Amino acid sequence: MQKIIGRYDDATLKGSFTQRYRVWKFGKPKHNYYMRNRKSDVLTFDQYDKYIIENLKPGKTIIYDSAGYYLDSVVDDLVMVELNPTAKQIYPKVIIDTGPESVTQHYHQADNFIVINTIQLRWKTFEEYTEYWKFQTRFLKPGAQIFFSFRDIFIFHNRLKYRLSELVVEWLEQMKPHGFTLNNLDHKLIEIDDTLVDLSHLPEVADMINGNIKIHWTYSP
Repeated sequence: MQKIIGRYDDATLKGSFTQRYRVWKFGKPKHNYYMRNRKSDVLTFDQYDKYIIENLKPGKTIIYDSAGYYLDSVVDDLVMVELNPTAKQIYPKVIIDTGPESVTQHYHQADNFIVINTIQLRWKTFEEYTEYWKFQTRFLKPGAQIFFSFRDIFIFHNRLKYRLSELVVEWLEQMKPHGFTLNNLDHKLIEIDDTLVDLSHLPEVADMINGNIKIHWTYSP
């Protein structure tokens, strides 16, 4: 009997490398930056990339599940960790996180930690985001700079009952006891009201590449 999957990322991807690559790149907006810059003498980055680069601490930077190889030419001591093995075929220096044994050597090594608009965090609640970041502290040194961005439409919540802006502020407060001290919040939220009855009519976010919520924390355990 064939297995019925509960969500798309439970599926096992089959087919040729070309097919797997196409699926991969659609879920990795920053991959396009890598493709563009590797063939150009002039590197192109967006304003959020520039913000991250300008605010990195000296030391090791880990970029997680974000097509991090697009920063390899401009960030020293960069560790690129991905979840999908396709990434290693695209960029051999990538480390594939297949479990603790594959990344243990990088535990408590990150002076900077970056997660940009990962599809791993689609259709999650803020409670699940909290658990995600508590787990990712395995990589962090005290004082590490954390750069996290995502699309507000990825968050599960009752959009007709709660204002997302208030939920974001509440969540950031809840993160403080876990060692996440806010340095900067940039959010351009989608505005909707109770006239919206079909969620397929939700407007798109302003920044499809990075997401429209951008958070900069310092890790202070």
